[in-house]
Amino acid sequence: MKTARNTLYIAGASLLLATSPAMADDELASYRDRFEPLPHLPPLPAENPQTDEKVHLGNMLFFEPRISASGVISCATCHNPALGWSDRIPRAVGHNGQVGERNTPTVLNSGFLESQFWDGREPDLEGQALGPIEADVEMAMQLEHALERLAEFELYQEKFSDAYPGESDPISAKNLAQALAAFQRTLNTPDSPFDRYLQGDQNAISDQAKEGM
Repeated sequence: MKTARNTLYIAGASLLLATSPAMADDELASYRDRFEPLPHLPPLPAENPQTDEKVHLGNMLFFEPRISASGVISCATCHNPALGWSDRIPRAVGHNGQVGERNTPTVLNSGFLESQFWDGREPDLEGQALGPIEADVEMAMQLEHALERLAEFELYQEKFSDAYPGESDPISAKNLAQALAAFQRTLNTPDSPFDRYLQGDQNAISDQAKEGM
């Protein structure tokens, strides 16, 4: 942990981890001051500016099973919107029923994280996006073949061209990763009850939740 403060994003808010001494038990304000309301959007990288066309393409790709070897697994298979953008099982299940070594994290608010994957091996969503496609235990599709499959569809030809105008070959690994990352940066939970509490609504969370804080 840094000596001054780090930022950890949890439950719709950012927690400022300070190294200050313990606060008085009867002053909730001293605890609230350790948090900040979650913004509506995470930081946007200069090399991947957000556009509606890119987000729309990323949305399509996130739910596209044809870029998996079996043709039935998509990003949304494990990151299910109906299950909190996760899968609620102990360890993820991928290609041919293989069980992975880790459970599936939610992608909600993932754009705020300073590292990706449980082991933190990638610095951003762009670096994370293509890993599950190629992983043998997940989608098990060689990236080259995934791009070839996308190029077979006129709709994807149009959508990639719309998202990356002026490029002679827009269906590329870089653009695939950028589109998926752009979409995931829209999956945020601002204005949660805890956010509203931090903004001054004392009744937004229960007394039990305040004690939990």
